[in-house]
Amino acid sequence: MAQWREAGHVGDVNWPEYGGGPVYCRIPDRGEQLDIYGDCRLEYVEPPPDDVDFEDPRARWMIYRVDLDPEVPSWGDLDDVARTAEQDPDEIAAAFESTDPMDRAWAYETWAGHYGWHEFDSYPLVLDIDAVEQRYDVEF
Repeated sequence: MAQWREAGHVGDVNWPEYGGGPVYCRIPDRGEQLDIYGDCRLEYVEPPPDDVDFEDPRARWMIYRVDLDPEVPSWGDLDDVARTAEQDPDEIAAAFESTDPMDRAWAYETWAGHYGWHEFDSYPLVLDIDAVEQRYDVEF
């Protein structure tokens, strides 16, 4: 079974509470080469809306899971994303193609800022407070 290590995070440093999430990269088995392009993924955590208290039984966190593929998504418009993010389209494209998973995570986060995370994961995990605390080893 594959093991994963956290390479960093995107969003707020307290991402379970304010949004963002960890970037994981697979640890290769003995003698195996790590595919730096295909073996990293991001879990983006969207906390409940501001008007819902975390302790409210209805509070839910959306967990979007995204493989950090090394290419600009073919289903959107890079120039539109760049305008929304006030970034250079060439920088976003270069980040998507980078060997650094954190660069790719930034590019995906930028893309999702325009189109939404649901475009990358239409079946996100929906967790309550207990499941979030257990999954990410946090306590609210």
